[in-house]
Amino acid sequence: MHGKLPETPELAAIRARETTIGVPLDYQRDMAEASPGSALRLQEIGRLVRENQSVPEPVAMMAALGATTAEDCGDCVQIYVNLALKAGVDKAMVKAALEHRYSDLPTDLKLGFCFGRTVSENDPMLLEKGQALEARFGRKALVDLALVVALARFYPTVKRALGHSRTCAEAKVKI
Repeated sequence: MHGKLPETPELAAIRARETTIGVPLDYQRDMAEASPGSALRLQEIGRLVRENQSVPEPVAMMAALGATTAEDCGDCVQIYVNLALKAGVDKAMVKAALEHRYSDLPTDLKLGFCFGRTVSENDPMLLEKGQALEARFGRKALVDLALVVALARFYPTVKRALGHSRTCAEAKVKI
């Protein structure tokens, strides 16, 4: 960051989001300094994706977690671990997903997590996972989860583009 920024509604919103997700958002402060309003636009994108979800929040958060485990190895994975826990996903289930012990997951959480991963990895199983989700929750749910997965991948992309991503071999997440 280039210096101490005066308190603004944008910085207050970033600080509130950090409290919610449990991870620093330095890249958003950088954005706010270079292009005032840009970090608020990021939050608006997130709000639009979360609005009127037709799938249970734990399934959506597991789909986002699956996407970020394929996309990122750092803070973004931690964010979705934290959000999955806040959505009521049991710690043991989050841990099982991160350790690729999918048979330990309840069907709905497994569907969500594996869908997020297969989309992010462009895995040939994508159509099968999407069909299973649609059969379980309906077509609107598939659309909603597609947006959740896209949003989960969006943030690591922005961070990388701004030079805020970290390279690491494995996510060191706290559960």
